[in-house]
Amino acid sequence: KLLLLENASSRYAQASFLPLNARWHAMSFPEIEKSRNMIENVLPGFQKYALLLASENLREFLPIVLQALSTSRNGKSLGLIVIGAAGQQDVEFARGFAAVMGTGKNLAFYNASIANEAERGIACAADILLISNSSGVELLQALACSVGCESNGLSGPIVIASAENQLGIDLIKNGVNGFRIPFNASIEGIDLLANAFDLSLQDMRLHSQVSKGAF
Repeated sequence: KLLLLENASSRYAQASFLPLNARWHAMSFPEIEKSRNMIENVLPGFQKYALLLASENLREFLPIVLQALSTSRNGKSLGLIVIGAAGQQDVEFARGFAAVMGTGKNLAFYNASIANEAERGIACAADILLISNSSGVELLQALACSVGCESNGLSGPIVIASAENQLGIDLIKNGVNGFRIPFNASIEGIDLLANAFDLSLQDMRLHSQVSKGAF
């Protein structure tokens, strides 16, 4: 379903990305380790963690992610943390939907931002980053965080971005530096996202290759 494309020739080292690249390069191993411990404290008991960056379409997007999580072969071992400021109504809606899907224990919310210098380690500490924001700014942040991981000898998170994300059309190549998925409620969209979860979590060699291809 998700075709692996040939390896990208560019590492996206364009001048406009260099400040972003350099900022993540300064990430230290203790920062990443501390952030991983924080993630595990927010939602204990899981082997792997996906971070979903909260956006204005959270109520539309999160049910799709939860349905994919419930059908993924690795769903029971994957914790999902929504990062950012989510409204109380959105939180209550999400928890109710997760309970119906049987993924209530997999879901947590944490008010933080990967754009914040003091909190950027949470991106490096995750296994998957889910991006639905059509502005593309968070997509650039998510791709760039792999620099911080590589500089510490670690594999970074795999970025899964919405196919409707305007920047994702140009920056994400399936199986090379992430996965670009049509985030919609169709059976195909849910299956593709579940398949992306499985590819990201089952094949550690692929995970390492894809995360290194991000920048």
